[in-house]
Amino acid sequence: MKGAELYRLVLNKHLQNELGKKKRADQTCLPYVCLEIACGMHAESFPRQQVLKILKITPEPYQAALSHIRSGLKIAAPKPTFSMLATKFGSTQIVPDCQRLYNLQTETFNNGAKEEFDSGGGIVAIFVAVCEASNTKVNKSQLSEFISNESKYQQLLEGIKSYCTEELKTIAKSRITATGATPKGRKQKRPQPVEEEDAEKGDDGEIGDGDGEGGTEEVEEKEEQPKRNGRTPKKPRVEAAYPSANVSAPAPIMEEPVFSGINRIVRALLCLKLQLDVS
Repeated sequence: MKGAELYRLVLNKHLQNELGKKKRADQTCLPYVCLEIACGMHAESFPRQQVLKILKITPEPYQAALSHIRSGLKIAAPKPTFSMLATKFGSTQIVPDCQRLYNLQTETFNNGAKEEFDSGGGIVAIFVAVCEASNTKVNKSQLSEFISNESKYQQLLEGIKSYCTEELKTIAKSRITATGATPKGRKQKRPQPVEEEDAEKGDDGEIGDGDGEGGTEEVEEKEEQPKRNGRTPKKPRVEAAYPSANVSAPAPIMEEPVFSGINRIVRALLCLKLQLDVS
């Protein structure tokens, strides 16, 4: 059955006339209520939180209007399951824990008590208890569509936490072991960085080639220039370009002397004399 068919059926039965009374939402919510009922009949999710923002109302009057329409149409509310809740809130990994806790809680119940437990919000209470134990975040405001009686739901939740204390602790420990999380109140020590050695050391502590014996690599020693009495040491002496005694340095190239005025005159006279002798 579709939402439009439910809407026409509500109008034919005049169920909309009771909306807006007894803390129920007014008739503006009717299309959304019919659509949510149709989604529940076909096991489809419904974005109730977005609808509440559009209508600008709180969950309580909307839930009251929804219950009134369901009662008038004689359509029971869909029973929540662990798989449906886990899929809705993105926590499918906790379904086995929820089922195990449910079996423990209801193992002594008869059929009537189990049905009452399920319809009274027991499924949701177990789901929330396991989420809290496993540190799984759940928007509790979105659970209101699955809870018909808030006070009874709170009683069931407290009873589950009291009766299944050890099992919930086991779930919490398994979650820490699986994820490597640190328990609350303890800070995990950060690993200290290990300095990488430039070379492997031998048995005698000297730098070697990795075979256990000391290495024979020559290490260039830096010239130390310590300051003594606050004075800066002298710079090291520069050796000659030709340190060997067997090799002599080439003779320096002599430049032509610069003659003075008298020398030039004498030189000119000598040249003139030579020319006369030749002639």
